Amino acid sequence: MLATAWQAAVGALLFCACVPEGPPDGRNSDALPGTSLPAKTLPHTIRSRWRRGPRKRTDVIEGFETRPPSNAGTSDPPLTTPWKDDFSRSSLGPDWRATSTAWKLDAGWVCAKSARNHPLWLKRRLPQNAQIEFTAVSRSSDGDLKAEAWGDGYSAAVSASYEQASSYIFILGGWTNRFHVLARRNEHARDRLSIAVDSGSRDPRARPVVAQVPYRFRLERADGKTVRVWVNGTEMFTMSDPDPMSGPGHDHFAFNEWESPTCFDDLVVTPLPD
Repeated sequence: MLATAWQAAVGALLFCACVPEGPPDGRNSDALPGTSLPAKTLPHTIRSRWRRGPRKRTDVIEGFETRPPSNAGTSDPPLTTPWKDDFSRSSLGPDWRATSTAWKLDAGWVCAKSARNHPLWLKRRLPQNAQIEFTAVSRSSDGDLKAEAWGDGYSAAVSASYEQASSYIFILGGWTNRFHVLARRNEHARDRLSIAVDSGSRDPRARPVVAQVPYRFRLERADGKTVRVWVNGTEMFTMSDPDPMSGPGHDHFAFNEWESPTCFDDLVVTPLPD
């Protein structure tokens, strides 16, 4: 019985990101590293709402209807020209489909904490080829900057392990800042592309996510089958998919996260030629 309990505890640690002990600080950077983009003042809502003490863990978002309408995703308009959003308003608005009440706007950023793989979907259908750029910042040393591309536009996790995604998933500093990952549908899959985080490595791709530092992401598919990811101008992953996901059910973009407080900004989605 003791062995069984020990195995269960280890399994929980492998699949869950730990909640930090205290509130993150409010440091900011002067500019986005690797870009000429100015940095906004970092949002404060997540920090001000931080509470110490035990947290209730549940895969059901109380008071929020997660069942999508029958035409969710397929009825969204196609994205045929560049789409931009800087989140400089007071509410998410009609262009976003939240699958959790965790998603909020704060000082020109869209933020979440403990969304537990319930994404925020853009209600526009991506073409087969597109370039997706955005800025992300973690409010915690746990990292966990996550986005999905070419998904169905409404799905969310149905268990603690996110193995049923409809998309390509990119995670910078996942699993409490231990791995950077690009995965197809299942972020725990054995065939995922993965880089172990090593703060002492000379490889810039292996560096951990630093709390309060904004990172500029670029996800791209230009040939219908190869997904590439850059962070601050450094190419992280190239995945050539022999069975590429596109078309109905694989034509949306989303921000996502597990438990670490994270924020996103300055989204630009640009259609690319077929």
